[in-house]
Amino acid sequence: MTESNHYKNTIEKELLYFLNSQEFSFSSIFDKIYGYRSSDYTDDYYDFKEFKKNQSDIYFNNAIEKYEKNLQPSLKQEIKEIALKDLYRRYDVLVRLEDRDCFDIVLKNAEDFLKGEDYLYDHGNQYESGQVLFDLIEAYYIPTYKEEVVTFFHQAFNFAKKYSKENKKWDYLSGDPDGTTLLIIAQAIASLKNEDREQFWDRIVDIYTFSANDKASYEMNQASGYIALLLTLFDKIINLDILENAINITGKHYRNNTFVHQTLYCKWMLTNDINGALFYIKSEENRKGLVFAIITLADLNHKEALPTLESGLKDEKDPILIEVYKEAIKRLKTQGTIPEKENRMIWLNGNFTPTQRALGAKSDNIFVEKAQEKIGLDNNVYETDDD
Repeated sequence: MTESNHYKNTIEKELLYFLNSQEFSFSSIFDKIYGYRSSDYTDDYYDFKEFKKNQSDIYFNNAIEKYEKNLQPSLKQEIKEIALKDLYRRYDVLVRLEDRDCFDIVLKNAEDFLKGEDYLYDHGNQYESGQVLFDLIEAYYIPTYKEEVVTFFHQAFNFAKKYSKENKKWDYLSGDPDGTTLLIIAQAIASLKNEDREQFWDRIVDIYTFSANDKASYEMNQASGYIALLLTLFDKIINLDILENAINITGKHYRNNTFVHQTLYCKWMLTNDINGALFYIKSEENRKGLVFAIITLADLNHKEALPTLESGLKDEKDPILIEVYKEAIKRLKTQGTIPEKENRMIWLNGNFTPTQRALGAKSDNIFVEKAQEKIGLDNNVYETDDD
């Protein structure tokens, strides 16, 4: 048994024992869960954090199932207090309660998130990661709250801009909202089902155009690349001149930066530009963008590129690029047709900006993870988006 499984089994047994004891209450068992510290069990903080969340989910599910059977007001209040007690507030639990007061709390905290990092820090909410927007999206599928969720996301971008402009701390600041704030608005919208997200197309285009402008901050430009990827999820196609501007004007002095390559991927995908991606692969000076060209060929299911990719893999030394080549080759050999939007290879390449990772988000880049497992890379150094 691995050390990881050993401590997990120990904690699970402790919680089950407590569940069946006379002292059990949902509040007390969550006090135990929230009281566990990674430093007492493991060096892997992120794995421990995920394990704690999984345990929380188990007991939140138990509590909500019990509440749905008896609709006991005191239990609902207890669940609400537990959800807000967690350092990383569980707004998703509040949404599941389908209670007006709980929904208003989610809505209020979602609005607070739009006010930006300075506001959150000044008000003691520095741990607010933006998950509240994704949890609010879940309320879209509850008929009682659907209209309010739609209104919130239609207005979110303009609200964030207006608040930031009116509340900037110093005159020399641009007064623009944080790039991360705009990215999370876009990502939350994109998390809707395909048929539901289309109504927000104009908002996504507005956010992208604003963040990809050459007058925007570098942090905003970094976020724009991740937003460009989201554009490929929609049925409509953005004015290609906007993408060209991001690549050739905003990206003029950043040719080797990730946001330019992400925008190129978007352009290649929207125009089915296989030749553009192949040209990038065959040019040594474009090596920094090689990942996105390889992924484009897989996501467009261009099977004729197999010999090129197999040749590239044979000569490749970079451990992360090796994993990218392998995945693309596997997909081209097994895919019957172009993959569904949500199943594209691009989503394996990481969805957190350098700013988000610097603030503590664990990289979700599958290719980095695979390379780490094989040779022990430090993901703070070796990323495919190494801005």
